[in-house]
Amino acid sequence: MSDFPRNIPLSRRSILSLIGVASCSFVIPINAYAEADDVDASSQGCTVLQASENSKKTLSIIDSNGEIAIITIIDAQEKRTVLLVYPDSGEMLSFELDKTTSTLTILETGEAVSYSLETEDLPALTRLNEPARTYERFNFSWQSIKNATGGIAVAGPIISVILAAVGVVSGSSLLVNGVNAALAAVNYVIPDDPNHGIYVIMVMKRWYENGKLVKAEYDFDEVGTY
Repeated sequence: MSDFPRNIPLSRRSILSLIGVASCSFVIPINAYAEADDVDASSQGCTVLQASENSKKTLSIIDSNGEIAIITIIDAQEKRTVLLVYPDSGEMLSFELDKTTSTLTILETGEAVSYSLETEDLPALTRLNEPARTYERFNFSWQSIKNATGGIAVAGPIISVILAAVGVVSGSSLLVNGVNAALAAVNYVIPDDPNHGIYVIMVMKRWYENGKLVKAEYDFDEVGTY
């Protein structure tokens, strides 16, 4: 696992641990998917069809089970909802983030999804006209992912959980490729492991002029396993 953030000296660290239990309930029975042991791993791999950051944030993918999936992010002042829909089969799954408490839950069950968040601040280097940066590292253990997805080793539900936490789809090809690699690393069988899993590093860049914020960007920086 690479350092956090990658090759950048750290100036301040605050750690927020959000602990819960997770499980999953699909509107259509989850056994509509092939079980992990029945899936040909060589055929797996999720690909991005389209990402949009317009009035609704949407990510369309061909999931690693071969189905088209549409992931929609709906942001409100205090909550963020992510809806995963497979139009062909009618399966759907939804997550909600309470922004005031940073609690992530599965809407179908009301149960919490366990993850941790670590934040790093890096001041602006004004002589180089570089932005100030805040790095956020999200850790989702394999145990938490297994509970949140019902143990089904396809990318869509995992991507949806992560998008509920980070709230953006631009640059999500990095996330999709990282989840693909992570699933391949465990041979498409999600382990019940609380100590290892998938990490996502996000970066908030802020540009200032005369002390005033003039531009901000929030993007994926790195995705991998720990």
